[in-house]
Amino acid sequence: FLTSEDMTGSIECILFPDTCRNFGSKISAGSVLYMTGRISDKDSGRNIIISSVFTSDEFLSLVSRKKLCINTSEKDLPEVISRIPLNSTGNMQVCFYISDRKKMISPKENNKITFGYENLKLISERIFSDNIALI
Repeated sequence: FLTSEDMTGSIECILFPDTCRNFGSKISAGSVLYMTGRISDKDSGRNIIISSVFTSDEFLSLVSRKKLCINTSEKDLPEVISRIPLNSTGNMQVCFYISDRKKMISPKENNKITFGYENLKLISERIFSDNIALI
């Protein structure tokens, strides 16, 4: 068992023996980790059953091969684009899913973002997080 914290609060996490053997060496007090798993809502409360653990470097390497996709309507697209720090030299491509047209698009120029904690926080503050995905 371990407790994980982020900007929104803390949650108890469960690592079963196989998961602990595979990823336990990455876990230490105060370390910054990225974990995947599933949420469990048992009688004892909500916790996360961990399936994998990534260090910051491993996570950045993994997500740099993905696209940051933002769900928006065609009408709201210009405003959404203005809220994102797009550039041409970032490490992650950005695309937009236009929900009313059911179409994925990507700007021809300045279609990248420098992926990192600060930009992720900025985007999360400016765009409802349910409209953001890594694909």
